[in-house]
Amino acid sequence: MNKKLTTEQIEDIYLFVTKHVEFYDVQMELVDHMANGIEEQWKENEHVSFEIAFNEEFKKFGVSGFENIQEEKYLFLKKRYHTMIWKEMVGFFKLPQVIATVLMVYLIYLLLGLMEIGTLSLFYTYLVPVVLLFIIAYTLYQYRKYRRSKAKLVFQKILYKDYVAIPLVLFNSLFWRSVSTFEKVGYMSEYMRWITAFLMVVFGLYLFVTFIMIPINASKYLDEMHPGYKQLGKI
Repeated sequence: MNKKLTTEQIEDIYLFVTKHVEFYDVQMELVDHMANGIEEQWKENEHVSFEIAFNEEFKKFGVSGFENIQEEKYLFLKKRYHTMIWKEMVGFFKLPQVIATVLMVYLIYLLLGLMEIGTLSLFYTYLVPVVLLFIIAYTLYQYRKYRRSKAKLVFQKILYKDYVAIPLVLFNSLFWRSVSTFEKVGYMSEYMRWITAFLMVVFGLYLFVTFIMIPINASKYLDEMHPGYKQLGKI
């Protein structure tokens, strides 16, 4: 039977990593990396002490190498969170959620058909500032939460940085272009109504997933990625 690390030894690795790494989820990736390396050494020689195996593992990449692998793990987690958000978004276009999604698109399509030019312009005039204020307020909330958190997560940072510019640009471009086109031709074509309704629903789902679903399920996602380490930090 191969020699395994004890809970106390894993905690020692964790305490070492926390002194050099800011993000909790990156810390967990590095703890996994170092723990696996130590246990690989024990497969070859189980009589090597934990301290010697630990030092040997650290020497493999040194200070500069430690920074490089830290950056590598950070980018890996960013990609993983992007994939996670994409999967949640795609889920709304699969059964049974797709039924509700199609229904929302159809209802917005009907609503756009009932609106006159003045009503639609007034609707956008009030809707845009409200949504923008919501996004800004949420961004400030996530930033404060990130600054105050004892166990900072990569996704907390990308939520208030990477995922704020996208909705701002999309929202502004989509709705004001629709109003401009509507005012020029005097009506909104069937095609334009369907496209606008679809994009509005996609935009709403994007906000729901990134601003509500992902943050609420953060602890669950982290526990799935690092089972057994949840007790080492405070999420």
